[in-house]
Amino acid sequence: QGMADEPIPPPTLAAQVVEHALGVNLHDWLHELREQKVSWRVIAKMIRVETGHDRHEDTVRSWYPDLSPKKDSPEERA
Repeated sequence: QGMADEPIPPPTLAAQVVEHALGVNLHDWLHELREQKVSWRVIAKMIRVETGHDRHEDTVRSWYPDLSPKKDSPEERA
């Protein structure tokens, strides 16, 4: 939905805290990891290790539903 040149703001306070602690755009960071097929569990662990903030993988996944693969929709056209 969002354009590459318009950053998507973190949807929750918890996500904003993590983004601030990481010092990068959270959506872009998560998108990059998901492109590399990194699991949500591993991403949640990375957030805990890098920021000290413990976020459940389901919480992290819920921040940006567009980054979770759709099981029943055709591939998105670039």
